[in-house]
Amino acid sequence: MKRKARERRPARPWSLGSRVTRGVVVALVLGSLVAVGPPGRSAHAVSTKPNILFILTDDQRSDAVPQLPKLNAQPSWMRFTRAFVEEPQCCPSRSTIFTGRYSHHTGVDTLESGAKLDESRTIATMLHSSGYQTGFLGKYLNGYPFGRGDYVPPGWDTFEAYEGATDYYNYVFNRNGTRVSHGAAPSDYSTDVWTSEARRFLSHTDPAKPFFLEVAYNAPHRASTGDPVPAPRDVGSCANVPFPVPPSFNADDKNSEPAWLKAEPRVGLYDMARQRRATCETLRAVDDGVVAIMNQLALAGRLANTYVVIMSDNGYEFGEHKLFGKGDLSEESVRVPLMVRGPGVVPGTTARLTSNVDLAPTFVEWAGAQAPTGFFDGASWAATARGDPRATQPGEVLLRGCRSGRDMTPHPCGGYPVDMGMNWGLRTANYEYVEYPNGERQLFDVVHDPYEMSNLASDPATLGIRQYLHSRIVARRGF
Repeated sequence: MKRKARERRPARPWSLGSRVTRGVVVALVLGSLVAVGPPGRSAHAVSTKPNILFILTDDQRSDAVPQLPKLNAQPSWMRFTRAFVEEPQCCPSRSTIFTGRYSHHTGVDTLESGAKLDESRTIATMLHSSGYQTGFLGKYLNGYPFGRGDYVPPGWDTFEAYEGATDYYNYVFNRNGTRVSHGAAPSDYSTDVWTSEARRFLSHTDPAKPFFLEVAYNAPHRASTGDPVPAPRDVGSCANVPFPVPPSFNADDKNSEPAWLKAEPRVGLYDMARQRRATCETLRAVDDGVVAIMNQLALAGRLANTYVVIMSDNGYEFGEHKLFGKGDLSEESVRVPLMVRGPGVVPGTTARLTSNVDLAPTFVEWAGAQAPTGFFDGASWAATARGDPRATQPGEVLLRGCRSGRDMTPHPCGGYPVDMGMNWGLRTANYEYVEYPNGERQLFDVVHDPYEMSNLASDPATLGIRQYLHSRIVARRGF
């Protein structure tokens, strides 16, 4: 007599997490099913301190998170809906991330001033001194190695950074003092190479010691030859992705514009759409890369004790306010994605006003490390991430802008059609305020005017608001 077949229960839908099956923890990590070993067992001692994996993209604006579809689909993230960068340019922003200090304190306030960074006091040195294995992979600072030979900055156990152009093909990087060249084969595609280097770093780390790893992809930055370059497998992947044209596209300010902005030429709709699509397709390899890195952590049984943070060094404009690029203080330029998951992190969203200056203090708190007294300009958001109702909520973030005109030699802030001049700004929950060196001002009510099209700075009724915001700029920058 045949036994009656056991009724099979329908499979439960998976989410980022794990379950125990026959003594093996099986985890679905961002769309891939992996076995991560028996619970509570390990062939090696495992650190009780948390690991930190920091993923930095290049020129990814805040509304481009859906262009990382595998990451975006996961419910385990806390997402910061009001995340900004203090100065929206690669070199100043990265220096601020390394130190938790404003660009006028790091001395790196243009694209060409990376050599001024004091590399002896960075997140790498602080965490290394606290027992962390530290690794940096990808785009470091513009101009590296600053004529100093193939040197490795202090604090990094593993350091691999572009020397010269940060392209997708035909580039050179310094691997711990040795120059490594890549060509134009599909296997040389830089995003995939940095993912492989990250996995190599993780496979060589001691599980008994915590790690801090920064993977600084150059994607989706424009290539030296033009548009961003997607991996061959991703060409056409965003062909059907819509890119809505906002009301601010090629628009003049309804009230008044600063002289530099009034002089900006309009941009082409087709060109902007083409570049947005190339940006989207280039981010697909980043999506794959982070999945691969996290899967490796899961296989090693280390994902549950790892904070994963994803952010961009600045935003980008594709025709809003007639602008293309970055460096100014419009929302598209300064607002960036910020997502975090890890031990004790509460999934969901937070409206905490947050800046890249807050990353280093957060990493130090997670690591139980020490920073010099009074060193940080930012503040940790670790309490916010774990859902602590007592977490501090900053009232504003400081901003600094710079765009160099094409007729300037050199171009310290990029070669844009019109020189803007270095300026200061402040972003609050309700307002964005900018002060230019020639006395011009911009004030936008971002609640009622989210596209920043109506400059209220000339309205006498806003005098009190402008005076208050100016006082906060002075307080934040220290002069």
